[in-house]
Amino acid sequence: MSVYSNGFILDGALEKVKSYVDLPDTGARFSDAWLVKHEISSALTDVVHRVSQWASDFAEMTFDITTVVGQKEYAIPPGIRSVTRLVDLDSNSNETGQYLPRHRDHPLGFGWRIEANELVLQSAPTSVQTFRIYYTITGDIGLCSDETTGATLASGVWTLPGSVDLGVVDRREHAYVGHILRVKPSSGPIEERIIATHVWDGSDWDLTTRTDFPDEITDGSYSFEIVPWGVSALWECVALRAALRLGTKLSMTQKDTMLLTREYQSALKTAFETHEFKQGRRNPYLHKDSITSDSYNFLPRT
Repeated sequence: MSVYSNGFILDGALEKVKSYVDLPDTGARFSDAWLVKHEISSALTDVVHRVSQWASDFAEMTFDITTVVGQKEYAIPPGIRSVTRLVDLDSNSNETGQYLPRHRDHPLGFGWRIEANELVLQSAPTSVQTFRIYYTITGDIGLCSDETTGATLASGVWTLPGSVDLGVVDRREHAYVGHILRVKPSSGPIEERIIATHVWDGSDWDLTTRTDFPDEITDGSYSFEIVPWGVSALWECVALRAALRLGTKLSMTQKDTMLLTREYQSALKTAFETHEFKQGRRNPYLHKDSITSDSYNFLPRT
């Protein structure tokens, strides 16, 4: 069931899509870059939605926000499906308080809410603080992979090329935060890390990772890809779903469509079960706001 090819998920998923369809005009009508941008990307959002709907422990990602005194609105990464927690951090990044949103008609107000790609606080902060949001994703990002130019590393910052072999570099700030940067040097192990920042420096898109890569990776240029986290079972679903979409455009026979649909349903069940209870527990259901200090007085309390 493995989808890995050359160590990269996108290459493997692409190979599987074409092997499942196996029609002579696939390559003539649709390039690899087109298939990643339109079929695999669309299939990914569909599969992530289905798996996250049913799996009780789908992967959470995090994003930190530093407040500005008097400001209520803060940009958050695009492609957020659900914010599961909003916590307050101290100077050592320890969680010291947690806040829950409330219904807009609650007598104490909404507390906080998500409006498009912004986190909106009910009351403006009176001091500088750091919040961390935990969230699940929609899978709506610009998947990309590059085997030629690759990303360059200098002083711990990864700079992406302007164009890539497969997919497209997502030009929305913070879009890649929480996703996986997989790096392949010319020799040695392939490494992957969670992306911590994704910003425009005025001329390039720069990434930093949550934890450092090992010493074996030094300054230079590397093949890389950026994808959401997911085990092989999830990407098998993506390849099958993309093949079904492509087969419709290529007038696949009804028999082949039914066989692929059956395989997709089986792979989807495996993906559900693989992502269930990954941490061995269910997240607790919290029933009330948790405020531990008067310094959090810009959010309403019970």
